[in-house]
Amino acid sequence: MRARWAPAEKRAGGAVRLETLLTGFAALSAMMALIGWLWPLAALLPRWAVGFPAMVPVTSALVLGLCVALWANGTKLAQASAAAVVVCAIGVVACRIMGPFAPVPTLAPGIDATADRASIGTMIGLGLIAVPILVRAPPRLVSLMGSAAMLWSLFCLLGLLFDARALFDVPLLSGMSLPTALSILALALALLLQHRAQCWMGILAAPGASGRAARQGVLVALTLPVALGLGLKALVLSDRLSVALGVALMAGIIMAASVATVLAISHARLLADTTQRSEIAWLRTVFDTTGVAAMVFDAAGHAVLANRLAEDLTARSGGPVRWLRETRFFVPGTLEPLTGARHPGALLGVHDTRGRHYVGWIDPDRGERDLGLYVHQVDDVPGRGRITILTVTDETESWTARDHITRLERLDAAGLMAASASHEFGNIFGALQLSADVGVLQTEGAVRAQFQAVSEACLRGTRMTQRLLDLSRDGSDTSEPLDLASVIREVEGMLNAALAGEAGLMLDLPDQPVTVIANRADLVAVLMNLVMNGRDAIRDRPGAERLLWLRLGVRDGAALIRVIDAGAGMSADTLARATTPFYTSRETGTGLGLSMAESFARRGNGSLSLDSAPGTGTRVTVRLPLAGTAVQGLSGDARGDSPDLAGLTLLVVEDDPQFHDALSAALLSLGVRAVHETRAEAALARLEAGEFCDVLLSDIRLPGAMTGIDLARRAARQMPDLPVLLMAGYHDRVSRGGDAIGAMVLRKPISLRLLANAIRILRPGVDAPGPARPGPAGPIPPQRSR
Repeated sequence: MRARWAPAEKRAGGAVRLETLLTGFAALSAMMALIGWLWPLAALLPRWAVGFPAMVPVTSALVLGLCVALWANGTKLAQASAAAVVVCAIGVVACRIMGPFAPVPTLAPGIDATADRASIGTMIGLGLIAVPILVRAPPRLVSLMGSAAMLWSLFCLLGLLFDARALFDVPLLSGMSLPTALSILALALALLLQHRAQCWMGILAAPGASGRAARQGVLVALTLPVALGLGLKALVLSDRLSVALGVALMAGIIMAASVATVLAISHARLLADTTQRSEIAWLRTVFDTTGVAAMVFDAAGHAVLANRLAEDLTARSGGPVRWLRETRFFVPGTLEPLTGARHPGALLGVHDTRGRHYVGWIDPDRGERDLGLYVHQVDDVPGRGRITILTVTDETESWTARDHITRLERLDAAGLMAASASHEFGNIFGALQLSADVGVLQTEGAVRAQFQAVSEACLRGTRMTQRLLDLSRDGSDTSEPLDLASVIREVEGMLNAALAGEAGLMLDLPDQPVTVIANRADLVAVLMNLVMNGRDAIRDRPGAERLLWLRLGVRDGAALIRVIDAGAGMSADTLARATTPFYTSRETGTGLGLSMAESFARRGNGSLSLDSAPGTGTRVTVRLPLAGTAVQGLSGDARGDSPDLAGLTLLVVEDDPQFHDALSAALLSLGVRAVHETRAEAALARLEAGEFCDVLLSDIRLPGAMTGIDLARRAARQMPDLPVLLMAGYHDRVSRGGDAIGAMVLRKPISLRLLANAIRILRPGVDAPGPARPGPAGPIPPQRSR
């Protein structure tokens, strides 16, 4: 990264004044030297002390050129002035090398060529300042060359102060004058100040107590050694102290000063570490009061801070970093494993991961959980650079609470009928689905297309049962990533059929996917209700434009679904009560359409708003938050290739013979050996006898006194490391008990891909989770921790 060479006027006021004063001092010294050469009465101005060399006109001109370059910083004039200084300095050095004692042309006669001349050391110091300006060097090079020029000038000043004659005997420094050395020092400091934000000069220029302490320390470090050196020199010259003892005394003083400096730095570091630990403890206390699991990671992905809830959440996984990188997360609803760049562990290694992400996770103690991961990145944190703050919330309970409220709004009578029918349909469609999936995997061409058609028909049947359950108190609560634009296009024909020619439907959809986390059947039901409400409103207003608009947009991180009609509209009183269950202004209405739409939006952390007035039509807006990047693009049918599950043995407990036969054949196509039992008691006897299996797969509703929940609980006591996978035709009170024992519950009908994904999640040895890591994975024992 190259330095920003901004004009000096844009910099901070105090530092600008200081660097301007330093540059002005150098310019004044050069101009006084020129006046001294031109005016005999001012002969002392170029040398400042009798017997010292003078600043020659060539040096004065080069110093003035550098002053112009620093004043015009960032412009072409600055580069041109710096280039002239570099060329002239090279020319002077070449002349000195070709003729060491050749006089340098000046503007006044009678110059002693052995004393007043442009020193090679002067050209070196000026070149060290001019080159960074000429090439617009990066900050590190500017700091390096500016510091070198400053040290070079300090050495010359100390040499002039302690032993000028010995200094002049050095070929590089022969002819170095006091005003020249001071001018080079001033110019070097001005250059460093212009780039103080990228070099050590920023510490001295910093405001507050730290900058003030640094300036005081540097002042002491510069003046104390000089004063001590001059005192020892006086003692040596007066024969009160020998040279050797003087050197020894100086070495002792330097040692004492070095030790004191080291101790001071260590003390400051100790205070900083103590302050940092106090700040971390304070932040941890603050995070503990938020009620969410909070973790902080640095730019390298190392954990900086984790509050109590985060430590509890990740304790069994080895800490926050291992939990985030190695846990087998999946997409809620589809159970599709999140791997590679889609795995939440990848959030620590990339920029711009801010936002909300929804993932599924199998809690060893509590079963399947839905987590909300909220990522926020902060750049340029002092001492740490970029940090990532991750908060984790358990969305499972909040969704369950909302679903309980929704169930109370549904009709009990229709719910009982739909739930009973759904249980039977689940087994029927399940058998067809699994058989069709096996056919798709094992055939090609026209036969494969026929199996695919059967599979699609099963999906349609599944959605039909889902819609039946949506009317019941036992409806499906499975949410998944959905592309709203795709879903609306798919149901366009069904919506037009519902309008029955009484109104036209116009779609306004974006070309890009708009992904949210929602239940597909609920979404379709909401669209159907809103469109039919619009149709009825148009019917109630004779002469109204017989056209409905269905628009989809994105604003402020949320998807906006709008249904707009030009119908009769609603009065203020009707508008205030429109979403109240069973309230309707029509004789034939049920009063549930807008209520169900609002409940759907609320379950998705969104909202529903109405904009209407009599005679002007109605606009209904459903707002849903967009899905996070960790699950975007994963909606729809994610079949892919058949996973390799060969060698696994499953104990299958299922009383429906048709569904069991299809399930066994499907598992066999994946290389899985299935051992069948129809009653929980017989399966438990196998386990108690020591018979081995990799996974226990059981229906929840079984004949006899023992349910699948009871079997899973007894199996956990007998074999604590045995993974348990439960199946349910519908989620009643008994079915939901699977969450309490830490088991995953699958909803019938089950596709082959969904079943394979569930087995991959429960069996750590099937494939490796998390972001891709180089090299083959080592052997993994055939069990999972519970």
